[in-house]
Amino acid sequence: MPRLPVGMQYFRDDDLDADEVTVNAGPCTIFGWDMYHDNAGAVFVQLYDALIADVTVGTTTPDLTLGIGANLHNRLSLPGGITFNIGCVAVCVTEPETSASTGPGLNDCIFNIFFLNTSRRSGG
Repeated sequence: MPRLPVGMQYFRDDDLDADEVTVNAGPCTIFGWDMYHDNAGAVFVQLYDALIADVTVGTTTPDLTLGIGANLHNRLSLPGGITFNIGCVAVCVTEPETSASTGPGLNDCIFNIFFLNTSRRSGG
């Protein structure tokens, strides 16, 4: 079993929808996720390597789009991680296209993501 980096953090949203949320407001490495969709039809979690002020759902192209089928989990562990150089913003929409801007129903998308904040700290 691979060792996880010291300082691993997580972000949880039990009602991820089309409103942008900040997972991390600086550089980070994503090491995995556990998402659940509690309804019929698929939903799509879109992740942006950006700050929340620079993301407009339905206009800004996501860096990753992760599909979740009806009443299913989407779980993935990434031992090497995926680097987000600016920050990480997440939304959940009902279509996979960049132009999608409609979120799922109330509490239909439960989102957990595991990351390491990689921004360098200065000072003592």
